Amino acid sequence: MNATAGAIKADPQAQVAKLARQIIDAIAKHPGLNKGEQTRQLALLERALTLTKRAEQRRAVTQQHAELLHSLARTDFLTGLPNRRALEEHAQGMLEAADRHGDSGVLVLFDIDHFKDVNDTFGPAAGDSVLRLVGELLAQNIRATDLVARLGADQFAALLAHTGPREGLYRARRLQAILRETFPPAEQAMAMGIYGMGVVVGETALIGDDVTLYHGVTLGGTSWSKGKRHPTLEDGVVVGAGAKILGPVVIGRDARIEIGRAHV
Repeated sequence: MNATAGAIKADPQAQVAKLARQIIDAIAKHPGLNKGEQTRQLALLERALTLTKRAEQRRAVTQQHAELLHSLARTDFLTGLPNRRALEEHAQGMLEAADRHGDSGVLVLFDIDHFKDVNDTFGPAAGDSVLRLVGELLAQNIRATDLVARLGADQFAALLAHTGPREGLYRARRLQAILRETFPPAEQAMAMGIYGMGVVVGETALIGDDVTLYHGVTLGGTSWSKGKRHPTLEDGVVVGAGAKILGPVVIGRDARIEIGRAHV
């Protein structure tokens, strides 16, 4: 039974054709059917096979459309890269795998400084070309297990799987160097964090270049008042696993924060 079910799932049209041949043989050999009745039964069978074929074709087309819509909903139309939704889904799967196997990975965030000047000076078409080129450079310089996505505007992300903090920082700086070689006048701001157990970053938090956030880090607030409520981390800051930095405190350049709480 299992073998037959597997065969039908693998090639339903072949199974329908086989079944049709068996029915045709049964009709031809049936002693109670005259020639006219045999012809009528065969015509009904042919009609049923035609309807079955059309239904299978419609199912295949519907499946293709569903797959296309799924892909379009997770693809950035300008660069062809995965979009924010695709990144979040991929990151969730990696987080679950990391929790099961004790693995780690690194999330690198890029944005293009002074990108508005490019649009204002050379026009939106030139800006689009820059975004496509940045996407191509990032995608060409990651591994097959990694993912590059465009988050929106001039923001990109690289999700580096099976990567520890030291290797992640090295690879992030390498990607940054590739971009700077291509766009010498511009600087690509970069923030980096370990995603192994999740990182919480408040909406008004500011993160400088080459910042490392280990798993379980929280950059939170202490109130719901308007304005700046979350921390500012200057360039080169490293925040250790499980550390909580609360409120609009400023962590100076190259500072190291261990497990504990810093707040104002």
